[in-house]
Amino acid sequence: MQFSEIRDALPAYAKDVWITLDGALQRSFMTPEVAAGAAMAAAISAGSKELVEAFEGLSSETEATAAKTAAAIMGMTNIWYSYLDLADDAELRTQQPGIRMQSYLTHGGVDKKHFEIYTLSASIVGKCKGCVTGHIAELKKLGITAAELRDIGKLAAAVNATAKILAIARP
Repeated sequence: MQFSEIRDALPAYAKDVWITLDGALQRSFMTPEVAAGAAMAAAISAGSKELVEAFEGLSSETEATAAKTAAAIMGMTNIWYSYLDLADDAELRTQQPGIRMQSYLTHGGVDKKHFEIYTLSASIVGKCKGCVTGHIAELKKLGITAAELRDIGKLAAAVNATAKILAIARP
């Protein structure tokens, strides 16, 4: 699916979702390429292959690969840290998770700020409180403002809603 086809694929009742998604991609502090990467990371977390493909066409190969890398490792860590929160077990918290995250050290081959935006976007959809707060703290160290964090959150929310609506609206 091309990005331009998303609007036509959404039912009329989802007009607000489309307007929010389009605005989040077109009018934020992020360059269109980084916004597409953040959207792609959120789409992976939401499990929407068609949205991943649509956003992939709006980003460079390097940024797209980094966004996919961020979403892949957040797919593990979002579950792990949510599990720790749900378990509420002090002894379990002392255990090393044994989750490989080597790509986090290289920022997926892009600027650290971009990679953190992608990890945050994936973690918002992944609903991991620990990951969200950790990535927000990292982004603040990198100079991201509250308004910019809002843009990332709005984009992730719109992508998640679009994925859910497309999943039930498609024949």
